[in-house]
Amino acid sequence: MHRRILVLFLVLTSLGAGAAWAGENEPAPVPELTAFHLVMAKCWHTDYPAKDWAAIRQAAPELVMLAGALQKATLPAGLQSRKATFDSKALILVAEVGKLAQTAKGKDDAALSKALIDVHEAYHQLATALYKKEEPEHNECTKE
Repeated sequence: MHRRILVLFLVLTSLGAGAAWAGENEPAPVPELTAFHLVMAKCWHTDYPAKDWAAIRQAAPELVMLAGALQKATLPAGLQSRKATFDSKALILVAEVGKLAQTAKGKDDAALSKALIDVHEAYHQLATALYKKEEPEHNECTKE
């Protein structure tokens, strides 16, 4: 089912639906980031609270694949100025997902829990760095 959702999403965004999704002054979404989030969100918001470690273990290979695709993603024009930050944060995410996949091969649920927390944090660090609003310079705020 996740693959069908991913394929549908990628088809729609490749047809320009992603541009329609973004607001007038908002950059277009990164389809690979959204695809990763679809799988990770289920792990985080459904499987983790239910302590469904088997489901998290089963999702690990797909997260590895999606993180690899995300690392190779081409950023839309509106996000090109953040490419260096994106690349460094994506590298961290890929490493954390790799640790999750390794941990998922074992039977230590506490270690799996920690690994998922680390993946979730790395994802949010990447998404925040990519989509955060530019803050005005401090001096700009205090000008009369």
